[in-house]
Amino acid sequence: MGITDIIKESLTFPTKDTKGWMIIGVLFLVMAVVDYLIGVYPTGIIYTLCGIISLILSIFILGYGLSLIKNTIDGKDNIPAFDFSKNFVDGLKSLVLYIVYFIIPTILTAIVMWITGVFSNGFQIIDYVMTSPALNQTLTAGAPVTDAVIQNITGSIPTTLINSFFNGFVISLVVGIVLFLLFTLFTYIGLARMAEYDSLKAGLSLGEVFKKISSIGWGSYIGWFILLIIVSAIVGFIGGLVSMIPYVGVFIFALVFTSFLFIFEYRAIGLIYNQG
Repeated sequence: MGITDIIKESLTFPTKDTKGWMIIGVLFLVMAVVDYLIGVYPTGIIYTLCGIISLILSIFILGYGLSLIKNTIDGKDNIPAFDFSKNFVDGLKSLVLYIVYFIIPTILTAIVMWITGVFSNGFQIIDYVMTSPALNQTLTAGAPVTDAVIQNITGSIPTTLINSFFNGFVISLVVGIVLFLLFTLFTYIGLARMAEYDSLKAGLSLGEVFKKISSIGWGSYIGWFILLIIVSAIVGFIGGLVSMIPYVGVFIFALVFTSFLFIFEYRAIGLIYNQG
């Protein structure tokens, strides 16, 4: 199966079981309602309860994604039923896997920022701002910080320092984006291995993950990833337009589009995994 066939099959998969799709959609709808209540009640008991419910549902959804991948790996063409206890446990495992995989590029990016002087230069710029006579005089007088004051403050910062900070920031940003994209590729296969072997250890075995990607073919895998992003962006854009409908748009988006993208992505992960 080619990468375009994988994307096409994944796109049509939710429509093969509309009942299962809508059941998952209801779950995302509940999440949307909970998030809405969190926004309406930013403090108090309701906020706390909704926060707990949101966390539990998020972990459960992560775990249910594994069952979608597992069904695909096993050659099944149905949307699996919920298994609340197993899905929740799998969700916790998935959370650990995400943390482990993404803490690596986070640390590496931070090291690059340190080497390129982003931290040191940034602290120097902050020091220039905080000790600026223009800022101190404005604050002492109780006057508002106007554009003229801001220009005065920034004008006191050496151009070489600003350029050095900017160059380091750009380098770190590029390196960070590349690292996070690379480890996203690792994470997808890690999730699939965890689903296949029902083992967090299997999912975290970076060496085996690398071998699996090599067996799929790096070119095919990266091409699949690019197509996945493009299609998700298009569907998300259409859903975004729907979400602009007053009052109900956000909830329609959660019910239909968020659930669709969720099924589409995890189905696609299982299919590309089977190519290796």
